[in-house]
Amino acid sequence: MAFQITKRIILSELFKSEAGVNLYNLHRKYRLPFNEVILVLDELKSLELVVIEDLMIFPTRRTKEWIYLNRSSIFFAKNNCEWKDIPQEFLTEKLGINVVPALKTK
Repeated sequence: MAFQITKRIILSELFKSEAGVNLYNLHRKYRLPFNEVILVLDELKSLELVVIEDLMIFPTRRTKEWIYLNRSSIFFAKNNCEWKDIPQEFLTEKLGINVVPALKTK
């Protein structure tokens, strides 16, 4: 999930930038793990969406068009939050509004 967030941030910055994005400033501003930044950049470079020079990344001619065409899957995709899933064994009956549950006594 964090990988997707890093990808969204980088693509958003690339979309807004005219003169490229400084990787150090990106890392400092958003506190992105550098290993995730490298993975995202490898993926974007394989798609020929970025050019990397020293600590700068530059969008290619087709980057903004690609981001625009894929915006729904990039920015509006629902995150799969595995940590939010409650195991069946811990689920109980939902309480109504203003209902006080009976206390169990031993």
